[in-house]
Amino acid sequence: MPFRGGHTWYRIAGTGDLAAGKDDGSDGALPLVLLHGGPGAGHDYLLPVAELFGTERAVVLYDQTGSGNSTPRPDWPDESFIPELFREELRDLTAHLGLRRFHLFGHSWGGILATEYALAHPEQLASLTLCSTAASTEVMTGSLLSRYKSLEDDGITPEQFGDVFVARHICRITPLPEGLVRSLTRPAENPKVNHAMMASDENGRITGTLRDWTSVDRLPRIPVPTLVMHGEFDELDASAHQPFLDSIPDVRGHVFLGASHTPFSESPAEFSDVLGPFLAENDVRS
Repeated sequence: MPFRGGHTWYRIAGTGDLAAGKDDGSDGALPLVLLHGGPGAGHDYLLPVAELFGTERAVVLYDQTGSGNSTPRPDWPDESFIPELFREELRDLTAHLGLRRFHLFGHSWGGILATEYALAHPEQLASLTLCSTAASTEVMTGSLLSRYKSLEDDGITPEQFGDVFVARHICRITPLPEGLVRSLTRPAENPKVNHAMMASDENGRITGTLRDWTSVDRLPRIPVPTLVMHGEFDELDASAHQPFLDSIPDVRGHVFLGASHTPFSESPAEFSDVLGPFLAENDVRS
């Protein structure tokens, strides 16, 4: 899809009919649009979600601008990479696909984007799923620093830190899924987006463009049915998700015991049992 002088790569997975989300009277389960995290991780690690739900509905995956297969943006100033940019890109993509109504799933940073989109375009959403994400940069930072402190208290050395953090708080299965390995390497291969948004100081405080982001005072304005989920050992713990549960009017929550940041890979059967009925319940057209 053309976007701001470049292109946005997308893929339609699954056997469902994309037309179910268009304003043409088509029946069937509504499409599910997936928003990846990172920022800059690309779609690869979300393929298990498409595999779980692609037999019943069309699933849209895409790489956000500057990420994965989409146009890299190494010359853009850091200040370009703000939620409004990615919200515009998602709006353009849904218009490109002719989608009038769909389910929106956001994971990690993708949950921040999904929150912003639900606030700006609630009329398009049949439901909103926020998975392993945070309601503000402040609560996100607090959760991450707590997890870092726990590793330090356990005597994890700097050389071990990255691998141990991933094994404890990102994905607790071995070997790591192939798609997740690809996504974990994306920001290093093309660091522009992640650095611009998530750069931090020596104390772990975010100094990038997301440094002051918060949705907390706006959450009561989200009018769509919302499912909030995370893993027991998620890098973004219960404190990061609680504002969603406290303030979104139509909301329910679920914790995947024994899982961390990628419950769709760690606990796929339970994930399907939780998200599947929620999507089916909200396969309605206004």
